Amino acid sequence: MFVAITGFFIFETGVAAPFDYLSKPLSVLVLVMLWWGIRLARAGKIKQHRQTMTQLFWLTMLIGLLTIQPGRIVHQMLTGV
Repeated sequence: MFVAITGFFIFETGVAAPFDYLSKPLSVLVLVMLWWGIRLARAGKIKQHRQTMTQLFWLTMLIGLLTIQPGRIVHQMLTGV
């Protein structure tokens, strides 16, 4: 949740053209999925909760892979290039 919230405070653009403006919509998507998963668990719908949390996990893994593409800040931090 903390990482998704920090996505609203990314103001730098021009780093990697097609992905510049994805941080805010992806942050909203992650927060909505997290809220939905918690709501399902509280309602006792454990199977749907598990599915939602699994989807959220894979979504965050995909987002993580997008952050290490060349030209991104995380890529520069990891490789020094």
